[in-house]
Amino acid sequence: MIPGTASPAERPLDSGHSFSAGLRYICAARTGRASTCAHTMETTRYLQHRAREGDAEARFRLGYRLAYGRGRPRSWRAVRRLWEPLAAAGHARAQFHLGQMYEHGRGVRKDIQRAVLLYRSAADQGHERAPYLLGCALRDLGEAEESFRWFERCGDDLDAWAALGYAYHEGIGVAVDHGKAVRFYSLAASLGVESAQFNLGLCYLDGDGVEVDRREGLRWIRRAAKNGSPAARR
Repeated sequence: MIPGTASPAERPLDSGHSFSAGLRYICAARTGRASTCAHTMETTRYLQHRAREGDAEARFRLGYRLAYGRGRPRSWRAVRRLWEPLAAAGHARAQFHLGQMYEHGRGVRKDIQRAVLLYRSAADQGHERAPYLLGCALRDLGEAEESFRWFERCGDDLDAWAALGYAYHEGIGVAVDHGKAVRFYSLAASLGVESAQFNLGLCYLDGDGVEVDRREGLRWIRRAAKNGSPAARR
């Protein structure tokens, strides 16, 4: 089984697989990561001007453009200089993205504990994606029960459904329950989460929570491979 941690830094803006957030950012996915449709006409020079005047949102978007804009060399140290003051002032999206920088060591020394603090602050302010990444970071730190509680708070985040399936399957922060694992895997797998597809396929092959069905198991593993799962392609 694989835990199915996402690659959030490579996804548009703050969104993962959340239904509501996903719909909100369809426009961004079509036009490029650096901006949403509402801001496509804003130039970097304009954002720099607004940031110098103290516009927090301009400062955040300028950092985002430096981090993820197409055709631009990434300058994580410059991004950090833009986002650290915002995060300290309570800007949830800056906290969320700065947390990813600390989690993965981008422009800073890798510090999972610092990432957890930033994710937690963003999550407490209602950031949609932060609870999932907080759950993943806590799971990596061995805080299984708290990790599980945050996954439960993720609402309609499909990656969180896959993570809950993995938790129930492996008994991470909760008692083993293969039936519930299959239920969560099935929800996420049917909507395209490759880690859930792969794990659901293994459940069918091994008879965990379902009757053994080799054909169905291989069908899900092939779907996972088609969707880019490295484990399914081995």
